[in-house]
Amino acid sequence: MKHFSIFIIYITIYTAVSAQTSYHKYPSISTIPFSVIDAHTYEENNIKSTIRKVAEYQIEKYGEDIPTKNWLAGTFFSSFVAAYNVTGDNWYLDKAYAWGEKSEWDIHRPINADDICPAQTYLDIYFVKKDPKIFKTLHEKISVYFNRKEIFPGEKNSNQKTNLPLTGRNTWSWCDALYMAPPVYARLGKATGDKRYYEMLHRLYWDSVDFLYAPDQKLFHRNDKIKTEKDRTPNGKKIYWARGNGWVFAGLARLIEYLPDNDPIKEKYIKLFQDMAYSLAKYQMEDGLWRSSLNDPEWITTKETSGSAFYIYGMAKGIKEGWLPKEYFISTVLKGWTGLMSCVTPYGKLGYSQIVAGSPHEVRPHDNVDYAAGAFILAGTEILKINAMSEMNLLIDNTFIPRVVVRDGFWPTYNKNSVITHRNCFFTSYIKHDGTGALTAFNFNKHPNVSAYARKELKLFSKENGFPEFTPSIFPLHKDTIQVTYAKAKNNYTLLSQNIYLPIWKPMEKKGLKESNTINKNADCLQNWRNCFENNDIPLINLLSNNDTLFTVKKQKKNIQVAYTSIEGNKHNYYLASLKQNKWKKELLCSFSNDKKSDNNIKGSITLHPNKQEVIISSAFHPKTKQPLPNGLYQLFSGEKINKIWQWKQLTFNPVHNQFHPIITDGQNHALFWMSGQKINEKEYHTDIMMSSKF
Repeated sequence: MKHFSIFIIYITIYTAVSAQTSYHKYPSISTIPFSVIDAHTYEENNIKSTIRKVAEYQIEKYGEDIPTKNWLAGTFFSSFVAAYNVTGDNWYLDKAYAWGEKSEWDIHRPINADDICPAQTYLDIYFVKKDPKIFKTLHEKISVYFNRKEIFPGEKNSNQKTNLPLTGRNTWSWCDALYMAPPVYARLGKATGDKRYYEMLHRLYWDSVDFLYAPDQKLFHRNDKIKTEKDRTPNGKKIYWARGNGWVFAGLARLIEYLPDNDPIKEKYIKLFQDMAYSLAKYQMEDGLWRSSLNDPEWITTKETSGSAFYIYGMAKGIKEGWLPKEYFISTVLKGWTGLMSCVTPYGKLGYSQIVAGSPHEVRPHDNVDYAAGAFILAGTEILKINAMSEMNLLIDNTFIPRVVVRDGFWPTYNKNSVITHRNCFFTSYIKHDGTGALTAFNFNKHPNVSAYARKELKLFSKENGFPEFTPSIFPLHKDTIQVTYAKAKNNYTLLSQNIYLPIWKPMEKKGLKESNTINKNADCLQNWRNCFENNDIPLINLLSNNDTLFTVKKQKKNIQVAYTSIEGNKHNYYLASLKQNKWKKELLCSFSNDKKSDNNIKGSITLHPNKQEVIISSAFHPKTKQPLPNGLYQLFSGEKINKIWQWKQLTFNPVHNQFHPIITDGQNHALFWMSGQKINEKEYHTDIMMSSKF
């Protein structure tokens, strides 16, 4: 039997939180309930009629002299063939074809990305009409660069006075360019069968990525990252422009599908697309949209539709094409579409669209631009393809519904008595990012859903003199009183208890615990696991050692079950052990090997259902397939033993936040609690406490 070094107490130790930290966590969009407004926006005919209204409004706004051969109209019309393909409405194809004819199927400077953009529409029409005249001029103008090594003066723009190497960082030197030109090269490769288009695309594209991309953030700078990465918002954060990253993300969505499956570089594009998707999802706000300054929404607080539309288009297309896992992104896409639809007037004007710029700027409700309308129509076509109404109903029918019960709260280590049920309420204690200890309570999801005992938050203590605090443990004394036990540290740990009178949540006198020496007594008694259980001295809350963590102990008559995890080298094991008639039977539930060093500071955890042969684990690997989960995030899985075989079901599919540290409450009303967010280090968490009554 393996030996452990054990420290047991009804309190969980918490190391002091740095005074420099501030709580910040973007919302989990999947926790926001659907409404009748959502249902309206997902209805197929409403989607079709709205994208048509947006298109008609823009055509009318152009008037008789519709601009040609520029990137603004080029982006707008790049959505029309997609709309025709999904709706069957010839109006889109006719309008796009007439615009192409007026443009003479031509472009201005063939090495300028903005000037190339209209060719996306020309080539989309070609794939419908199959008329070679559509791409004849394009092919003649662009193919001359296959064997060129330099861009001559004036070819890129009028400011170019000298020869430049024909590289991505010279040709596509701003992130918008990665929407304008690369999809054209991919389409020309397919239309002509000339592999040189793909070769030139790859060479220019990945040099541009190297020039603009911030791999640590998985986002793009607008211009040369070496010159711009030191730029800061008024709040001191790096600048990542929403529409700029929208150009890149949507450009990838319009590029990947035209690459041959046997192209060895295709997976590299898909990986970049996936990395951006997970990063972008992190910054979605509660209204479903993003802000002009992606990672600093407090700088420019108004929602912005051009970048948001590109994101929803790309993510929805990613789901449909299988580039993104639907379970992780469907809530993001659906809520984003609702947010976009809320910005369209009854006559088809899409507002909140940042006007032409090269960085984050103010956005106003009446701001309307053609490229944003094009992005919106593209998003609508992909929403139609994924059958949004059916997806919403599937999410509603899911019995596992996460609920945020504490905003800014965490449990540093395992403490089962941080959540209890009492008087038709759940009570939970926690630590906030600033070191404050707090308590809250809320009702069961049962009728009558009222209780005088439910309160928002009661402050128990604050961090004093930089000394560590302890996560409080909660114990019911009788029907109207609970006891909260916690500790404070100066030279020595001082254990305190506080009784709280529930109907009015009146804190009673704080008292020191006289049994503080019990800590040493228990630690001496429980030098190893075998002695612990042979003496029937069962740890009820927390059992910690260097490699093993005991998370749950369940006693049923004379039988005892424990659930724990063990880390051995690069292997992470989840165990269930049963003690019957003084004999241990240990069962390995699942085991994962991770050879890659992770930046994630979270470790797997496990909890036992009090009344069933069921466990909940938090893991970054799927317990059945043993494959790593998307983006390396921890998710929750339920495990149930059926016919002597453990069956696993994934409960959470969060594309942004780790889901970890599950706790199942005792008593008649069981609920699953866990933390959602990031563990920065042992002293800093950005987490919320979540709950689901059905799991």
